[in-house]
Amino acid sequence: MRMSELVLSELSKQDELGFGERAVLLGVWAFQPKNISSLAQTMRVSRSLVTRACDNLVKYGWLRLSTVSRGLCPVPVIPRHCQLAMAENLEKSYACAPNRGEFLMKCRLDLIVRCDEFVDNARPKWLENPSTEAPLEYDRFYYLLKIAFEFNGSQHYGVTEVFNDEEVVNEGMKRDSVKEELSRQHGIKLVVVTPDDLIPGRLEQLLPPELPRFSMVEEGPFFATLARICSAYSARAARA
Repeated sequence: MRMSELVLSELSKQDELGFGERAVLLGVWAFQPKNISSLAQTMRVSRSLVTRACDNLVKYGWLRLSTVSRGLCPVPVIPRHCQLAMAENLEKSYACAPNRGEFLMKCRLDLIVRCDEFVDNARPKWLENPSTEAPLEYDRFYYLLKIAFEFNGSQHYGVTEVFNDEEVVNEGMKRDSVKEELSRQHGIKLVVVTPDDLIPGRLEQLLPPELPRFSMVEEGPFFATLARICSAYSARAARA
């Protein structure tokens, strides 16, 4: 997850934190250190300076220190007042999203995947339907890692109450098969996400091991709001 402009703006207003604390927090977000010592080495500053900065960041709610085998691991925390604004923005964005399942999948990926080299709604030149020459696309494509994500609603597996045109549904299923085959031919690992996979904790199990993870404290109103929306979407899809 990137540090959002909202969180960065709130950090700049935190008068209790000096330059050192802010730099250390940005280092934690950027480098995801295994412990305080590795963060100090990466930032090329003393361990004692990083330790003091981490203590202050914990005090003001920006960090949590987790015990690991080699000391303490600094884990980012998004303060509650930031999360309240983020939760409100999430509700508004979700309400006007054209493809809500896909939107939620991308929200979850933004949180748990530590990789900015991706394209949403990507159309590689070789990804096209050979029978029609119409372009196909990935919902999200981590192009350097050759990993793509697709959100498939219930209509991708058969006729539903909402999507009840059998011919249209069958054509969509054929396109899915073509996309899977083209992905295989070009060495792309295609991860298919269903509404059930939006339930908190399940999407993480689908991530290929080569996809780097972002570690943070997933507690507070924003994370609760996202979990509630995802669970509600999954439940509605199951009834469709």
